[in-house]
Amino acid sequence: METLLVVEDDPIASKVMAMVLETEGYTVLQSNGAQAGFGICQEFPDSIHLLVTDAALRDDDGKKLAQQITALRPHIKVLYVSGHSSVELIRRGQLSWNAPFLQKPFTAKTLVQAVRKLLDNSDPK
Repeated sequence: METLLVVEDDPIASKVMAMVLETEGYTVLQSNGAQAGFGICQEFPDSIHLLVTDAALRDDDGKKLAQQITALRPHIKVLYVSGHSSVELIRRGQLSWNAPFLQKPFTAKTLVQAVRKLLDNSDPK
């Protein structure tokens, strides 16, 4: 069973993503901000396979959070989500041009497919 960490400052979006992913059989840890998400990574004793983070969190940005988490857990993979366009996020330095990204709104199917694709890919991002 794979464990995912969802870091999303919109509580409704967080809850919906977690429900969709739990329905697919994933264990989902949730956080409403970067600091709390990093704290979960520090304290959770088992593997966390994928970080799903909003690229533009209120208390920080997802790219910085992903860098902190990958330093702690080098094998974790990262999926960015945002209501902002990827072009805007890249321009602001909050997203790398080749980073896995889903623009909100997206369907449950799109989320599940993106998560599975990243988890099946042997190259961590």
